[in-house]
Amino acid sequence: MKVIKGVLKEELNNSLAMRMNYQRELAKLPKGSLVKKKIKGNEYYYLVLREKGKVKFIYKGKLNADEVKRYKQAREYRAKYRKLVSELNKQIKFLKGTLRGKKIATKALRHKEKRLSVAVARLVSSVVLRSA
Repeated sequence: MKVIKGVLKEELNNSLAMRMNYQRELAKLPKGSLVKKKIKGNEYYYLVLREKGKVKFIYKGKLNADEVKRYKQAREYRAKYRKLVSELNKQIKFLKGTLRGKKIATKALRHKEKRLSVAVARLVSSVVLRSA
């Protein structure tokens, strides 16, 4: 039992370190998304971000293709890192609960248990009907 707990603790520490690294990488990326607006036939770029609950447009002017590509890539990385952090948060919650000895009953697990119990009940009733 101690071996399993040791492995779980090590996995928890690894997950916490990974989450911190992903959050650090997220902080390095530029905030917001780049939006292109066409005004009087000219294309201008604005950085759209949220500050204190309000949407803010910051004028960037005319940007070259490299800058636009850099912002697009940053947005993709930000989505990727957020998803990874979300998955790690679920894993950390599970590991902490398991180490505490708490049962983690997810909705999917309950659904599988319910389906299994229904299947067992059908099987039992069919055996009873055959023997009668």
